[in-house]
Amino acid sequence: MIAKLFRLMSCGLFLIILTVLIGCATTSKVKVERWKPAELNISNYKKVAIGEIKGVNGDGIADLLAHALVATNRFEVLDRSNINQIIKEQRISASAQFEPATAVALGKMIGSAILFVGNVNRREYKQNQGMEQSTCIDDKYRPINCTKITITGIWSNQITIKGIDTSTGRIIATKTVQWGTKTSVSSDKGMPNINWDPEAVLVEMDKIVVNKFMQMIAPYTVSEEVELFTDEKLPELGRGVTYARYGEWEKAIDNIKEGSRKADDNPGFSAQLRARAHYDLGIALGYSGRYEEGIREIEKAINIEAEEVYFKEIQKIKSFHNDSERLRKQGQDAS
Repeated sequence: MIAKLFRLMSCGLFLIILTVLIGCATTSKVKVERWKPAELNISNYKKVAIGEIKGVNGDGIADLLAHALVATNRFEVLDRSNINQIIKEQRISASAQFEPATAVALGKMIGSAILFVGNVNRREYKQNQGMEQSTCIDDKYRPINCTKITITGIWSNQITIKGIDTSTGRIIATKTVQWGTKTSVSSDKGMPNINWDPEAVLVEMDKIVVNKFMQMIAPYTVSEEVELFTDEKLPELGRGVTYARYGEWEKAIDNIKEGSRKADDNPGFSAQLRARAHYDLGIALGYSGRYEEGIREIEKAINIEAEEVYFKEIQKIKSFHNDSERLRKQGQDAS
């Protein structure tokens, strides 16, 4: 009995020691919203017009595209009803809207702009049904043979959108975007009840493909997740991480910088802790837009004691720097 109690106490003591050891140094994930440049720089165009989007729900997609363009605050989006009236008066057919000469003729009436036209190549919902033998449990909790029926809904959406310069007739942007999804429901007690609305899913997919096209022509935001280190010996790092989580980068930098100085001045701190303090400072600098300073700090961390994440984050900060230059040319502040 005493031996058993000793083993339990030893085990408990081990868990306490393990918890303390783990609690000294931890990692925190911080999510950061940042701008990504568009694939194409069309910032020199101020006006856009939307012609016909042919195919199933083409009008709905054209409306989604118009709203997305307005939301960028980068373009003057010409009223669709006026454009359609001009097209009707000029007797321009749907197929002719894709022709460069038509865009130029329209440009003489609306001025220099980008004319967006498109085609819904595919917008469909399919439903498959399958059956398989299975083992079920009856009301008395006994296994019995049964048949499981599975219904799968499959959605697919593909749209091509083209942007034409109304001054020159030159095609400046074209992209085919597709998106698909599926979901299943099963039952071993007869036909499953379907609880999805096929058309509602297709409408959501329309929004996705339009947004994917918009990433080609306008800057957009993405969410990045970065790993930061904290340690009880350097509470400044923890405070810095908290400020970083709320986007207060200057306060994060001040606190983490204080922590890195303390780590450098204390010979009793491990090389790993000193390296992590400089890494945290590099992240705070790099993610706040001070790219070169951030890279230098992470390089200091690598020289002290390298960890794999340091090399990965240096490459990410370099890509942020490149993106900021492209964003500047596109008239968007990277911050």
